[in-house]
Amino acid sequence: MNIDKIKKGVELMKDSRKQLERTMNSKDYLITVYECGDEVMSEGDVDRQVLPRRYWEVVSLTELRKRLETIYRGFWTHPDLKEDFSNEKEIPFEEKKFGVVSNIIVSPLSKKLEERYVRLSQANFFHHKRMGLGVRKEVSNDAR
Repeated sequence: MNIDKIKKGVELMKDSRKQLERTMNSKDYLITVYECGDEVMSEGDVDRQVLPRRYWEVVSLTELRKRLETIYRGFWTHPDLKEDFSNEKEIPFEEKKFGVVSNIIVSPLSKKLEERYVRLSQANFFHHKRMGLGVRKEVSNDAR
């Protein structure tokens, strides 16, 4: 192989990797997070459960991935808990309020992604995907 071709290929790979990093770290998504009390960890005691709440966060794909990885873990809060959790061992278990994330909804935030989403929706892209997936599910269920 020609050394110049190899160098050009390496540069193209580096450029592609940089673009992927920009895409992954660009805060282009709005997530709506729903939290509610954790009945298991609070042992059913509503006074030891967080109050239901809904909030929004602007996130990148990297942050979204990390967020989704932790969705199945519950959490706890306390008014004296420091942001860095450095004093978590000092807080008595009985004083903690427990919660879980019950839902996360992901929406496009950037204008470019919003326009793409609307264009695909108007072209029935999602409808066709649902139909295709539905047909595959029926076929795989019939094969059993």
